[in-house]
Amino acid sequence: MRILLTEENCLQSEAILPPLREAGYAMECIKHPTGELLADGHFDIVILSAGLPPGEKESLKDLLRVTGRELPLLIMMTCSEAAGERSGCTDTDIDGYIATPFDAESLLACLHNARRRREGQGAPLISNGEIVLDPASYQAVNLLSGEVHRLSIREFALMQALISQPGRPLSRRELESKLYGWGEGIESNAVEFFIHSLRKKMGSGAIKNIRGVGWMVSS
Repeated sequence: MRILLTEENCLQSEAILPPLREAGYAMECIKHPTGELLADGHFDIVILSAGLPPGEKESLKDLLRVTGRELPLLIMMTCSEAAGERSGCTDTDIDGYIATPFDAESLLACLHNARRRREGQGAPLISNGEIVLDPASYQAVNLLSGEVHRLSIREFALMQALISQPGRPLSRRELESKLYGWGEGIESNAVEFFIHSLRKKMGSGAIKNIRGVGWMVSS
């Protein structure tokens, strides 16, 4: 499979080329892809640099569409400089996210999950515009900071409950029902424990407390 990497510094990608070749991938790195290149190259995967302006991202996706072929897998790189680009990162065309700098192992795992999702074997990404949850890998991407975090099963369940209803406070009882099965003993202060853990990973403003009501994420 052929990969097109849009990156300002292509030298950084050379270290991951040998493992990718062993896995059956061929990668080409270019700063500014053209319509002619995309039409002739027939790339299976396009990795979009976090440094691309939002307008250029949209132009690139338009170029990919006019080739007349199926839209390739689109992977969005994220980094700390990606803050403020939420509108360019949350559209339905994006198949996966990967934080920079990344190694070959992380990229291969990301590609595997993206391919499963495209083929209908993986659950779709869930997002409120600030945080993206990947049910295939139990990862959460903070689009404001560009950080990617692996969540525990219960951290993911709690975050998924909140993001599934953005802007609506969920009570302690509602969140506990997502964390524990029927008849399972509920640990004291479990909701506060997991929210504290998620805030440490995702940022203190990721989950808001509505006093006397519950907790919510932004819509």
